[in-house]
Amino acid sequence: MTPKTLWRLALAAVAAVPVLAPAQPIRSDTPQTNAIVVTPPGYSPPPPGPVLPGPTLQADIWTDDDTYYVGDSIRVRFRVSRDAYVYVFNTDTQGVTTQIFPNWYDQDNYVRGGVTYTLPSRNYDLQVIGPPGRETVEIYAVTDRGQWHSHFDDYSRNAPFAALSAQGEAALNSIVVTPDPGPQPQAIVVVPNPPQPAYQWDRDESDFRVIDPYRPSPVIGGAIDVRSSVSHVSISIDGVFAGYGPGVIANIAPGYRDIEIYRPGFRTQRQRVYIQPGRTTVITANLSRQGRWY
Repeated sequence: MTPKTLWRLALAAVAAVPVLAPAQPIRSDTPQTNAIVVTPPGYSPPPPGPVLPGPTLQADIWTDDDTYYVGDSIRVRFRVSRDAYVYVFNTDTQGVTTQIFPNWYDQDNYVRGGVTYTLPSRNYDLQVIGPPGRETVEIYAVTDRGQWHSHFDDYSRNAPFAALSAQGEAALNSIVVTPDPGPQPQAIVVVPNPPQPAYQWDRDESDFRVIDPYRPSPVIGGAIDVRSSVSHVSISIDGVFAGYGPGVIANIAPGYRDIEIYRPGFRTQRQRVYIQPGRTTVITANLSRQGRWY
């Protein structure tokens, strides 16, 4: 999994104080009025953000393999540490990003924490179509989807998997959180009443390799032409019955092969021959009768 860097956003919560006095924290669980804190001239505070990544929400995503042939089916699995809304995207080897969850077949993207989910879950399949290269699957999890929903519901029966729109991409980029700048001089900050609730999010990604399917070169076999003075002889190749002779036996893998020619009441003839691709090797069998013992 890609290591995640979680940033904690410093939320300024201050009470009305005299000019240049230290700021006092405001309790978010009691009614408050807007508060003003005075800053030295020229100081600009970092803009507060509505998004709080935190250790209580963690998202993980992975695939059932790290390499796929073009045409293979793929299974994508994900899990979140607490209940959240989940969005999953695939960026193919040509850089095109498609939303694969939620989709027309799986529209409910509110998932339970601690449960492993698998895509596809029902009624459809996910197939690697190439071309060869590296692909990425990416998960975003948020505890409150807010205005997100309108950016990620552009799927339909005819287009069950939506392409990532410019508005959707902007929504994903909007959750980048400003790092905590640490202790800062007092600033003039207006605290809304009540404060806007923050929500948590997390992101993860996993990549895999796409390769062309293996296509072995066709093997051109050779043949043997068994010429025997005795009819209806049995022919074995490397200890496996191959047919009757006299006659031709084809489609033999090239290389050295052990040939046996036999018939009950006659001595077995054994011969090692080299089979050449596309060529016929002639074998002459002179079987003699076995002697009788009284």
